[in-house]
This record gives sequence, C-alpha cells and structure tokens, in this order.
Amino acid sequence: VLATGVRQSDGSYTASPSLNAQASGERDVLARLVDNTSNTVLANSPAKKLLLENFSDVLYGVDNAGSKRLYIINKNTGSLFSLGDMIDGGNALGKYPNLGSEKGFAFYIEGSNGNDLRKWDPATGTINEEDITTASTSYSRFGIGVVNGQAVAFASNGPNVYRIDLATKVRTEIYRTGTANTPLLTSNDNSGDLAFTPDGTLYIAQAKTVLRIDFANGTNASNATHGSIASTLSISSMQSNFSAFGFTGAGEALGVENRTPSNNQLIRLTGDFANATQGSDLTYTTVGSPYNFVVGDITSTH
Repeated sequence: VLATGVRQSDGSYTASPSLNAQASGERDVLARLVDNTSNTVLANSPAKKLLLENFSDVLYGVDNAGSKRLYIINKNTGSLFSLGDMIDGGNALGKYPNLGSEKGFAFYIEGSNGNDLRKWDPATGTINEEDITTASTSYSRFGIGVVNGQAVAFASNGPNVYRIDLATKVRTEIYRTGTANTPLLTSNDNSGDLAFTPDGTLYIAQAKTVLRIDFANGTNASNATHGSIASTLSISSMQSNFSAFGFTGAGEALGVENRTPSNNQLIRLTGDFANATQGSDLTYTTVGSPYNFVVGDITSTH
C-alpha cells in the first residue's frame, strides 16, 4: 500500500488513499508516507501519526544501534521504512493500541539505563521521559496489549515480570502462583521480548523458547498479582536467542533471532499458540535479515 500525505494550506495533511479504508490484507504489506511538496519522508507530521493509528497489522521495530530509529518492517521481505529517530531507543518497544488519546504513540524503555519509560508522539516529534517508579531495575522486554478494552503494559528482565501503570508509572510485580514473592519465570536469561495476542494472552520469548502466561483464577493481565507458565514452547530450529517477538493484529507471530549485528534474522512462527504444548507444534521459517533491529510490540487492535 502506498499512501501519500498531502500538505494543505492550513498546514494539516490528508492521506490518499484513505488509510483506514484499506483492507487488512493490503495493510499487511508496507505503508509509506511522503510529503508531496518535497517528495521526502516526513520525520514528524500529523500524517505520520495517522499511519501509526490506522495500520494495525504492520510490524514495528527499533534500531538497537546508531540513531535509534523507529521502523516499519515489511513482514514478508524484511525491508524497512523509517518513521523517525528515537532518543535512547533501546530494545524494548511498545506501540500504543488504536484507542484513546494516545493511539499512534510509541512507548519504549530507554537504552542507556533501561529503567526510564519514554513516550513519543510521531505527529510532533515530542518525546516525554517518564520514570518507572518503585525501583531502578533495567528492563530488557516491554510490550502493550489490550485486555477488556483497556491498554495494559508489561516489562520484564531476567525472571522478573512487571505490570507498568502507564498513568502513574508504578510497577507491580507478577509473582509465581502459590508463592509470596517468587519471580514468575525460572530462568535469569535477559534475552527476548514479551507480547500480547489480540485476545489479551501474554507471551514471553526468552532464550529460544516462547512462554505462554496464565494468570491466577479470577484475574487477568490488567489486575493480576500472580501467574504461571502455562506452556514452554522450545524452538529447536533457532540458531540463537530471541532478541524480539510480537504478534500482528491478525495474531501472526514474528520475531528477531539475535545472530550477529549484520545478520539478525527476521522469523515467523505459525501454529495454534493457544493450544500448543511444545515447540514442535509450531512451524519456524525465516523471512529476512533486518540488520541490527528488534521487533517491539505489534498492536493487536484495529
């Protein structure tokens, strides 16, 4: 899909063809906005914000080196389109769902210290730094999902998993079911990512495995304090650990395999995640090599 942003006399932009008029399958390919007056990519503009608001089945990633740019990644070829530079972009990204006043915003954990939450408005280029309170733990994983119609954010590092209140920035640790304060995960590995499926189920990619998380009876991701690992899906075909993982709005799972900076591999996992009990229940295929990029949360709303 090629969408063109046209500058109007009042300084606003319109998009043609209409972004929200595209069929979901067409939106999957790759979206690009250009300024017709100069034929250059718009770093920050209302039209750019429209792109993040309306394209739900698109893969988003952030460069883990250099200028820390936010990209759209073509999930079929691995090709890239820059949405703009991020400050201390790091490797923990979450695109806000398409609801509320912050739809189209990107949230991410800063890369230098790993404990500050930043919020980027692509329409203005404004980046707000919002410290996560309670502790100064570094976070290697971050993602945003939708549970019962509300946005829910999670961050994780090693065995510890936290819910982050995006309004107050207060974190709540999710402990293992049946314990008072035992971390949810059993491994100290800091690799990977976390992501929500469209139905609000939380998955955590760690090392070469994908973990499906269940919360204690009567709770969900928005209010739980305890949970368990419902299934451990070990992907034996992987050559190296996950650096990123996420689901599209259609529930398609993609990730980045952390090989080398010049050969990080974009991969796709297909299968019935909800009922899978082992990694062999999923099919692993490689897509492309998106250089030193990590896939952040992929919005699960339309």
